[in-house]
Amino acid sequence: MKVVELSVDYSRPAAGRSVAAVAAPLALSMSSAAKKISAQLSPQHSLGWLDRGAERDLVPNNDCSGRSGWALAALAVLHALTVGCRPDIDQALVWFGDRSTARALQHIDFDQVEEELAGVASASGAAELFPYTLDPFGPTSRLDAMRDGSRKPHRAARKNIGSFYTPSDVAEFMVSAIRGNEPNAVWFDPACGSGVFLRAALKIEIKEGRRERDLIEFAATRLFGIDISTQAADFAAFSVCQQLAHSVQPDEFVEVWVQVRRNIVAADSMGVTSREAKLGALSLHDLFGEITAPLRFVCNPPYSAGFSSIRAPYLSFLDLSWQLCTRAQDNAALVLPLSVASNRDTNHCQARSRLVEAGGQWGMLFFDRQPHALFGEDAKTRAAILIRRGTGKCKVRTSGLLKWTSSQRASIFSEERAVNLADASIAKFVPKLGNGDEVELYNLLTRYKLRRPTRPALRAIAPASVRAASEPKRLFVGSTAYNFINVFRGYTEENSQLHPLSDSKVHMLDFASEDDARVGFALLSSTIAFWLWHVEGDGFHLTSWFLKELPLFDLNFERIDKERLSELGNHMWLEAQNNMVASNNGGKWTTSYSLNPNCPARTSADSTILRALRAKSGILEAVREFNFRATSIDGKHRSARAQLQSSETKKVLAL
Repeated sequence: MKVVELSVDYSRPAAGRSVAAVAAPLALSMSSAAKKISAQLSPQHSLGWLDRGAERDLVPNNDCSGRSGWALAALAVLHALTVGCRPDIDQALVWFGDRSTARALQHIDFDQVEEELAGVASASGAAELFPYTLDPFGPTSRLDAMRDGSRKPHRAARKNIGSFYTPSDVAEFMVSAIRGNEPNAVWFDPACGSGVFLRAALKIEIKEGRRERDLIEFAATRLFGIDISTQAADFAAFSVCQQLAHSVQPDEFVEVWVQVRRNIVAADSMGVTSREAKLGALSLHDLFGEITAPLRFVCNPPYSAGFSSIRAPYLSFLDLSWQLCTRAQDNAALVLPLSVASNRDTNHCQARSRLVEAGGQWGMLFFDRQPHALFGEDAKTRAAILIRRGTGKCKVRTSGLLKWTSSQRASIFSEERAVNLADASIAKFVPKLGNGDEVELYNLLTRYKLRRPTRPALRAIAPASVRAASEPKRLFVGSTAYNFINVFRGYTEENSQLHPLSDSKVHMLDFASEDDARVGFALLSSTIAFWLWHVEGDGFHLTSWFLKELPLFDLNFERIDKERLSELGNHMWLEAQNNMVASNNGGKWTTSYSLNPNCPARTSADSTILRALRAKSGILEAVREFNFRATSIDGKHRSARAQLQSSETKKVLAL
């Protein structure tokens, strides 16, 4: 069997193109066609092979004609893509092996529907996009909802369950990472959706050159999935079978589809608690029979609370990964929101503690949402890919929070950037560290965390209160950050002309003296503070706990170094005032103050901090390299835009 590599793969994001943007219009056409087919069927019409495939389902299907409509639309496109013809429902049913249904539907005119489906089958990248066209939501980006108000309920529904397109390169990386060398491994996706991960597992087998009959056996006996939706389970079976289309003989396709579908069950994965059968609990054994082969657990679970009563349902899937992967040969991979590592609420802390107790070798890769995001520009979410191998004592390897552009996408899927955390705890959060020097620096800093009993008093105030609250011994810190920490000693004259101000609170730090406040300004403006915020935070929110626990406030500086930091802090504030940037969001103003990219005073502050830590000389270069990566990404400093904004703001104020 010959595998053709396409020069453009529309199932993965690229510059100016997301999977959702390309697939959503096709999905809308598929949904429209499915509804039209359904309308021409009797309300209780059901396809026999759909019912046979769903024999193990635990979730009832109450829309027989709707399910049949989607199945016939998917089948017509699948047949057209495989054979290279125009969509024809009658011919597709015969090719599939369901001649009786073909005869029963001969009286129905599907010409209009088939015309609509022809636009899907003939679209650029239709073959790669096939799983993504099996989507009842359709176009749901913010721009889609703005252009067409009727899309708003669909957008809300997708966001409510946290359902995102999983790009094929994400799925293929995760599958490759945990595949291993066990020839009989079984794949299981507990939130399979339209089957992107199961399809990726099969795709690797095809690339490895398996014989066609072996591929059919692999798909029918090694691919397992669960989804809360009966329709999604059907979609997953079609996606898997599309990869088998050239391996299956005419007339036998229907039986292959049924075999594949029986192993993709419509059920609630949150009810599954174990691998082996247990009294009073739902297990994999109950759903699929005994699974003795090594397990490969892989999924992109729902992120949003709308999926269930649980606030962060993805944590239940994280638990499920180690609850099911109980043997040394078992592996797991999940793509989750970054909050799995950075959120400090009780649920997340307990989930991370359970992860450590369960053991295994964990690799954690973290991805920022700017300038480009893992799921594409239609789902701007910070993400984490967690990979678990084997059992035994827990060992964690972690990475920095990667910022990248679409031109770098091919290189971001690598575990080489993960480093061993050694003895660092992950209960409160997972430190996001990029290399050995960063690990060493983090370990040095954590020794000082909360060592001093007296620290600057901290409270949150409204921006409108900053001017009245400003005193020489006080500092203010913005509650969000990106390329720098927004620290300031009060609003400048330019700022006084901006109103109304944002409602977002700012942090106010009350030091013992003005001299201490200047030192605090130098510490908070240092590259080390910016780096530590990336390590412990979520890449956007600058929380009160970060400031409360900031170990830089606990360092014991020599008198001469403290005096130096005070001078540097004063110099930095003078420079930051010249870099004030004002932005307007929803009619309300936010201001921020930053240093120049290569500020000598900041480098001096970094050196002073490292000297107090007795850090080795190479760490300063590692911190500077981090700052360059975080603020330039592709080698170009993006502060030029901030300078332009500042200039534009001054012009506005002058008018």
